[in-house]
Amino acid sequence: MPTAHAPTRFLLLLGGLVFLLLAPLPFLGDLRTALLEYLVLTVSATLLLGVGCWLSFRNGCQLPARHILLVAGLLRLAMLPMMPSLSDDVYRYLWDGRLLLHGQNPYHVTPAETTFRDELFQLQGYPTTHTIYPPGAQLLFAGAVAVGQTFGSSWQWDFLIWKLMVIASELLAIYLLLRLLQSQGMPAWYGVPYAWHPLVVVELSGQAHTDAFWVLAIALMLWGFASGSAGKGLPAAVVGGAVRVFPFVAVPLWWRFLPGRDVLVALAWSAGGLLLLIPFLDPVAAGNYLEVMLRFTNYYEFNGGAYYGMKWLLDALHLQPSNQIAGGVLLGVQLVAFVCIWSWPTKDRSVRSLAWRMLLLLTFQIALPAKVHVWYFVAPLFLLPITWERGLRWGWWWLALVAPFTYIAYTGPEVVEPTWLLAIEWGGFVLLAAAERLQKKNSPTNLGRA
Repeated sequence: MPTAHAPTRFLLLLGGLVFLLLAPLPFLGDLRTALLEYLVLTVSATLLLGVGCWLSFRNGCQLPARHILLVAGLLRLAMLPMMPSLSDDVYRYLWDGRLLLHGQNPYHVTPAETTFRDELFQLQGYPTTHTIYPPGAQLLFAGAVAVGQTFGSSWQWDFLIWKLMVIASELLAIYLLLRLLQSQGMPAWYGVPYAWHPLVVVELSGQAHTDAFWVLAIALMLWGFASGSAGKGLPAAVVGGAVRVFPFVAVPLWWRFLPGRDVLVALAWSAGGLLLLIPFLDPVAAGNYLEVMLRFTNYYEFNGGAYYGMKWLLDALHLQPSNQIAGGVLLGVQLVAFVCIWSWPTKDRSVRSLAWRMLLLLTFQIALPAKVHVWYFVAPLFLLPITWERGLRWGWWWLALVAPFTYIAYTGPEVVEPTWLLAIEWGGFVLLAAAERLQKKNSPTNLGRA
């Protein structure tokens, strides 16, 4: 009997060790200043989690879903004291929320054009740029600020409420992930590598990025599809897209995975979510938003592996402006890839097949643009437990391990990205993805089918 519970005890011990490594992070202050400590703790925790899960999964595991959720909740609550330092995005979230509550349209005015100033104005980024966040997100920002201001005028109250919203959303997503795995005959502990992942914990619960709602949208999309709800998960894609935009890319998959009548029903159930996009009926708001989106495609550069490679080639060929050409070419490649993934025939209309196509979409969606931040990687990590045997697992885990080192670029007076780091990060992803694909192709199961 004791040996039967050994894998369970080992995984719980693993969760405790990850907790001990991550718990000091909120008390280090500015994590860009304490970058070495941040990297040592998070990378060590990631390696520990990866090796521990590999050992546990090889030896069998019976860890109940409630234990996975308990550890996940403790890890996230440990991040409550962490202040924004790795990113200033949350300051803009809260500023947009305050702007909305003051009766001003964040799609019409930039922060620099507003008539009021406070501490939060000094902290938020891109003061001369219109907001990049969709209307659904604006409502969440305003809601967090409205609740926070009932406790006091300090922005820290707004931040606390926003963090609690992010943590609650992500824990719901994890719960749905575990339920989804069990409904597909897969062990709940497949969800451990996401639920306890240091990158996920720090970037979502610590830095409070809106990607938590992206992850929740994915969970609701897949759960709705698997459970056979009236909208088959499509309403979650529409509402999620109104909060984070990215989920919209998955919407055309429903035409491939549902019979015609079911698609019409799903569309009918999703129509209400489109009301969140009403602000874009205003031509000024829509035009300003599109302008900002195009800037992120061609001008705002960070950690864009394929983009930097394309730009380097264009510079070598003396083709200018290399940034716009590279952005345009890769956007074209991305759109072609999307169309192929949307339209590729399939006989397997299972939730695992749907999740795999969503992972492929995310891979092109994240790997090709000019700006690729660390927190973008949480969405693919969420899909890996469901697509466990299909591929890209090694590549995305590699990116999640190396990505925290990209903060090295911010350690000097100017943002300077080490070329060697980009080569290791994205070169490793390509090599590991190819190696995993080759291993899968040469596996005994596939050879037997040939």
